[in-house]
This record gives sequence, C-alpha cells and structure tokens, in this order.
Amino acid sequence: PIVEWLRRWHVPRGLSAALVVWAFIGVLAGAGIALSSQASDWAERLPTLKYQLQGKTQVIKESLEQVTEATDAIEEMATGKGDKKLQRQFEVTVGDGSDWRSALFSGTSALLAYLLAMLTLLFFLLASGHTMLRKLVGLVGSNDGRHKAMEVAAAVQHEISRYLLSITAINISLGIVVSLVMWALGMPNPWLWGTMLTFMNFLPYIGAVFSASVVALVAFMTFDAPLQIVLPPLLLLFCTTLEGMVITPLLLGVRLSLNPVVIILFILFWGWLWGIAGVLLAVPLLAILKVSCDKVQGPLAPWGRLLSS
Repeated sequence: PIVEWLRRWHVPRGLSAALVVWAFIGVLAGAGIALSSQASDWAERLPTLKYQLQGKTQVIKESLEQVTEATDAIEEMATGKGDKKLQRQFEVTVGDGSDWRSALFSGTSALLAYLLAMLTLLFFLLASGHTMLRKLVGLVGSNDGRHKAMEVAAAVQHEISRYLLSITAINISLGIVVSLVMWALGMPNPWLWGTMLTFMNFLPYIGAVFSASVVALVAFMTFDAPLQIVLPPLLLLFCTTLEGMVITPLLLGVRLSLNPVVIILFILFWGWLWGIAGVLLAVPLLAILKVSCDKVQGPLAPWGRLLSS
C-alpha cells in the first residue's frame, strides 16, 4: 500500500520500493539502538543471576526441607518403621555464564544472511508490482479460472494487509500500555519488557505466556514482597487476555477470527519445519488459507469453517 501511495505522487516504483525497505531497516535499527543499552545490561548481569536466584530460592528450599522432615517424622510415628528419609533438592543452576556470548550469537551470521535475502526479495517483489501475480494467474487455463484466481488473490492481499496492519497497531499499543504498567509497578527497564511483548504477541497465546514467564522471573529477582512479585506477570496476562478476547475481535471482526486449536497446531508445525521463521509466519499463513477457502467456496468451504473460531 505504501508503494502504491507513493506511485500516485509520481514516485517511480523502484525508488518507492527502496524507500520502503530502507524505512523498514531504519525502524528496526532505531528500536535496536534505543533498547540495546537495557538489553546489554541484562546480558552482562547473566553471570551473577545464578547467585541472586540461589539466594532467593534458599528460603523456599529450607521450607521444603522442614516440610519433608515433618512428614517423615509423622510417617515414622504412624508406621513404626525406622529412619526413612526423603532426599529432595531444590536447586536452580544458571551456569557460570562464561560462554553465554558464544551461545547467544552462534547463529548471528546465518540470521544476517537470511535477513539480507529477505530484504532483497522484499525489494524486488515491491519493485515488480503485480507482474509476478499476473504471470502466475496466466498459468490458469480458462478465462473464468483466471478471473477467479485474480479475485482470490486480491481478497487475500486486502485481508492479509488489513490483518497485519491491525495486529501491528494493536501490538504496539499493547506494548506501550504494558510498559507503563511495568513502570508504575517499579519494574526495572519497563520499556524493554513492553517491546518484548510487542514482538512476542505476534504469536497468539504462546507469546503472552513466554513474556509473562520472563517478567515473573525478573520480578522474582527484583522484589521481595510476594505481592510485588506476583502483580507484574498477572497484570501482563490480564492486558494480553483483554486484547485477545475483546479488542482484537472487535477490530478484526469475524472474517479473520481463527480457531485457537488450529493456531497452536500451525505454530507447532511451522516452527518444527522452519524454526523461528516458521513460528512468525504460521498465523499469517493460516489467515491466507482461511481467506482462500472462504473465497473459493465449493469443496473448500467446510475447511474455511473449520479454521474459523
């Protein structure tokens, strides 16, 4: 849509495509630079988190040992058996952190290569316009078939564009709200957790659970009071539940309401097949499949209903 808008202002398609790609790179680079200091601060603290976590869990470990001893004593009195002790250990091992950098950046070169290939393909697709689509539709034999294929392709393009734009706006707004909530609760680096949720929320259900787990761990290592530890992940889950059950359905409507079970299965399948890229593409691919089934109708209509929530 941005390329088409620039073309109406007589900007050549190739230049428009280049501007869009460079704007996309600039947004990603700006976000990375803005959050790099906060992320690097947590990365540098990884080697010392082991000792903080052990100190926090020492009280829980002692409580569990006391409960175990009391249970053993009661069991011995009840059964009259000799000394029978349960050995339980509650330890959290993070590692010494000496090689975390190599583990973290082991796949950086491959990631950069994929990113470069993706940006190159994006540029040529935007610069070619509808040429590739017209050539693909030309493979269909009859005129009616070509007309139907163009109709389905236009519907898919419109609906997926609307879906991605809506989801992106919702996720950015959700990230801002969660950042403000984390700031109000006294969480360190609140904008880092809001940004994390913005990206993770592109994965329905799984992204919210992962983000809440990370926030819960940070709160556990930051605060001492139980209420201060529990509130950040609970409020994050409340915000994501409100977004997923109320805001997103209201904005997207019924047309792109997807079956939660199918979403999870799609994420698992494409994640197994393509890794992180498959996880990120799973929901858009599912939305494309649903729109195609709805538009083609006939034998595909039941599959469209199956994919709907």
